[in-house]
Amino acid sequence: MGNSLLKKEEQPLLAQKDEHSSGIRKGFASILGYIMTRVLLTLVYIFAVIPTGLIMRLLRKRPLHLDFIENMKTYWVDVDPKGPCSRPEKQY
Repeated sequence: MGNSLLKKEEQPLLAQKDEHSSGIRKGFASILGYIMTRVLLTLVYIFAVIPTGLIMRLLRKRPLHLDFIENMKTYWVDVDPKGPCSRPEKQY
């Protein structure tokens, strides 16, 4: 902000603004950001999410336990009575 009081010739080279190249740079950065975001998210999905899902299916792991069991009276999960609620001063 302090450089705006100086004449254009007195400003450091990096602080000088060229009206034409500034818009081009912003446009190029927006396009590159749009493309790279899609590329990176696709790579994360292919190399992290899909293998994790396949491994979980192969090992038959169901971390949410969403299966319906007809003969169960309740889906309530018993909790250890000496768990963290019995000692709130030691939360960790």
